[in-house]
Amino acid sequence: MTRPVSPHRRTNVVDRALSYPDLPLVAIDLASVESYLLVRPLSYLAVERDGALWCPLPSKPASLDLDTDAARIHAHRLRLPFVRPERHPAPVLGAMRIAALAAARSRAAIFTVRATRLAWSTGADLDHLELGAGLADADADDDPEGYLRLMAEEIGLSVTDAKLAACEGSEWDRELHAIADGLAELGICATPALRWRGKLHTGLTSISAVLAESEGNLPR
Repeated sequence: MTRPVSPHRRTNVVDRALSYPDLPLVAIDLASVESYLLVRPLSYLAVERDGALWCPLPSKPASLDLDTDAARIHAHRLRLPFVRPERHPAPVLGAMRIAALAAARSRAAIFTVRATRLAWSTGADLDHLELGAGLADADADDDPEGYLRLMAEEIGLSVTDAKLAACEGSEWDRELHAIADGLAELGICATPALRWRGKLHTGLTSISAVLAESEGNLPR
């Protein structure tokens, strides 16, 4: 039996997640190395513009978050760059609040792909970047701060809106909590998680198996 959802928590993302059990759903944490390893193929499998839900969910560190050598080996097998952010596995709640805003605009997948790539290919701390300060002509490849500004603009955010969204106590802080409550009702309490064809998969191994089964239908 599911517990009732109070009216102030019935956001659009939560409503859709609870009301449509067959809708593909991805739950990620920008501070999770497993989310980074999976996010690109998941964006091809669970396509947000086709209705899939992408939900930010702060989680406790998984085993790969605590074992840097193992995480590096996994990344190299997937031909992904790997630079461990200095504060990892500390949460990046400011960036997660921006991800909640992106989810409300159905732009969470692209934000997650870009943000995790920024964090794990440069070692950037997503919660300690100044969005756009003096970066009118920033080169995203050379300047992580400029890259984050470009990501914000890509999901339709001004620098000011992004800064406000990232604040504790903001509307998007409340949204992040609301999403966590809704996902808990679905049995999702940790990331990465995937609801695919009505079945829930959690963690790198389980989700990788789903991706392997669908490999023929995914871009290389």
